[in-house]
Amino acid sequence: MQKKWFPLLTLCWLFLPIFAAHAAPILDQHYEPVPGYSVGTVGYNNWAQTFTPAATGSLTQVDLFISRDSGNSGSLGGDLLFDVRPVETNGLPVFADTSALVSVRVPFEQVPIILNSGDWFTVDLSFSGLTVNAGEKYAMVLRAEDPLAPGGDFDWYGKSGTRSTGPYGGGEMYFSNPANYDYWFVPTFKSAQGFRTYVDASATVPEPASLILLSSGLFGLMVLKSTRK
Repeated sequence: MQKKWFPLLTLCWLFLPIFAAHAAPILDQHYEPVPGYSVGTVGYNNWAQTFTPAATGSLTQVDLFISRDSGNSGSLGGDLLFDVRPVETNGLPVFADTSALVSVRVPFEQVPIILNSGDWFTVDLSFSGLTVNAGEKYAMVLRAEDPLAPGGDFDWYGKSGTRSTGPYGGGEMYFSNPANYDYWFVPTFKSAQGFRTYVDASATVPEPASLILLSSGLFGLMVLKSTRK
């Protein structure tokens, strides 16, 4: 009986670290807008929100609290682009579009139309393989694919704080008008846009416990092979 079950148990032990390595991504950083929204209109302006991950791993998903403006739904200027960018030493996002670590198109027809409010829209980054490091600041940027197209159709909702304290402690909101300026504007009052980031921490290098399990599984297979000779 022991010989019959030994191969199956050995295989289960061998592949246990592989199954454990694919845990679901966790909600890492977020700011949930509250009533009394401030609105960032994406069109001629680019909007950015910096954030600081608490976990190291693969950034698989970002949710944005956005909507299409129902009053301008017939004059849409085209799709949006969502970037994740590094930040400068002063904490502001790198300005050049070519600096993006990953860039994803957001089709305008997929963004919900909601009057005077937003809803959570998911940007899938699971394909990108982008790794973020705990404690290192990054920037998410929402911009028009064609900055010269008519703007005013997409709203990214957030909240303003005070001159010294923002509603989200790990970053701030910035905006720019790339058609006329090559830098970010810093709002007088610290603000944050509605967002959620999801990190798959298991996508990093396997932890020692998993390596031990894998090694013991391989050893079990070697023992099994030697007993059959």
